[in-house]
Amino acid sequence: MRFLTLSLFNKVPYLLFTFFLIACDGSPKASSPAPLAPYRIALDVMGKDFQQEVSNMLIQQEVSGGESPTTATVTIEQSGLLDDAVQAERSSFHLAFRDGKWVIDSRVNQQRCYPERGHQSFSTAPCH
Repeated sequence: MRFLTLSLFNKVPYLLFTFFLIACDGSPKASSPAPLAPYRIALDVMGKDFQQEVSNMLIQQEVSGGESPTTATVTIEQSGLLDDAVQAERSSFHLAFRDGKWVIDSRVNQQRCYPERGHQSFSTAPCH
């Protein structure tokens, strides 16, 4: 009859392997990606309104709420457009931080006309 005896020295690899399996259980850890910044969301939804040929662009983002912002306003102004009436376009986005991500609450599109083609300040009225 043969007896299997394991000394403490022989058990160390098994104990380490067991510890390794417990520490690395293989289950994926839930890590939520960082939410996109408000200006990125605004740029993404510009779609057909975004002019690739603009010579000037100004993107401004203002957030409120200190270290944990809850609202944001993003303004994207495009000028130097290839248009004979519209001198510049401006889109203003109002966003809120809900359920761990930024959501657009409203969007206002305005334009400024060239002289003698309409209004000289930003307005929702069309140029002519």
